[in-house]
Amino acid sequence: MTEDEQFAERLRTRVDPLTPTIEVDHSNVLARGRRRRTARRALGLTAAVGVVAAAGTGVAVFGIPGWAGDVAPAVDGSGEPSIASTPTPGSTVEAPLPPPVAPYGAADFAVSADGTVTGVSGDPWEGDGLYWYTADELRDTSGNVLESHEDWQSRERPGLGMSDADTAGAWSKGPAAILGTFVVAGVELDLLAEPAYLPTDPTALDQVVRASIALDQRNGAGRGPTDQRAFQRVTELLMWNSGTLPQDLRDALWQVAVAVPGAESWVGTDPDGRAAEIVHFTYQPGDGPDIEIYRDPGTGLVIATHYLSDGTSIETWDVVTEQGPISAIPLQPTLELAGCATWITC
Repeated sequence: MTEDEQFAERLRTRVDPLTPTIEVDHSNVLARGRRRRTARRALGLTAAVGVVAAAGTGVAVFGIPGWAGDVAPAVDGSGEPSIASTPTPGSTVEAPLPPPVAPYGAADFAVSADGTVTGVSGDPWEGDGLYWYTADELRDTSGNVLESHEDWQSRERPGLGMSDADTAGAWSKGPAAILGTFVVAGVELDLLAEPAYLPTDPTALDQVVRASIALDQRNGAGRGPTDQRAFQRVTELLMWNSGTLPQDLRDALWQVAVAVPGAESWVGTDPDGRAAEIVHFTYQPGDGPDIEIYRDPGTGLVIATHYLSDGTSIETWDVVTEQGPISAIPLQPTLELAGCATWITC
């Protein structure tokens, strides 16, 4: 058995018990149809088959994740995807993604002068909320609140951040469309903006993440051993992007995190008594404090982060007290508040 096969086996053994069963509610298919049609037009999807090869060691064929009612391409006996598939009642057949192109993945990605994003899939949540709202508290080990934060973010438009409910000190941020640097199908994507290019199979996703880390290492970016970088990369996507990522991708990122050598995972509760899946990772000395991340087992959303003391910093908790889609916002985001010349550079 090769090293890759051994890792894949270890990955599946450790993450299968944590993998939630996701049932598709077909009553939502029609309600989400307009969003899917808009995304297909924006992406310029065709009937061409998109095949993603991760790090040259594995192949994963996938459609656009995170939309209820989608039907993946059928696979014939040769293992090749077939364009023809039989849709279930009330569902649509999605064409696979075209091959990724640098630097954004999707060739038509654009951010207009007012910050509107086009050319990639939009916000994945149900309903008409314009932003994913997150409220969190930085606490000490006694539960005292040291600082509170609020955040409004969207893949489709500029967002806002605020500390301690101080509107005078609020800041704007660009659309939360850029996910970072990734290597997908051998293509180096410096500013990946389409999450559908990240596989939702944890083994394939791990391969993409490690190929991307290898690129960082060749470019002299980042620090620390590969496993540490892998854990940090996938958990930062979960913590920073939150509800702007489709749930199946959130689940895959978590499964990669708990399978990283050196990570330990268990089930428990967060500081507010909420049920949680927990993962702990020990960092190399000098690379930061050990960290524990807590996520809601139903939604896959991060609900708390525990930063342990490393001798140079105090032990703290970052506890999410509220999160979900919302349209109300205390201030309209502006370039002046962001300190940027254009939204695409924020």
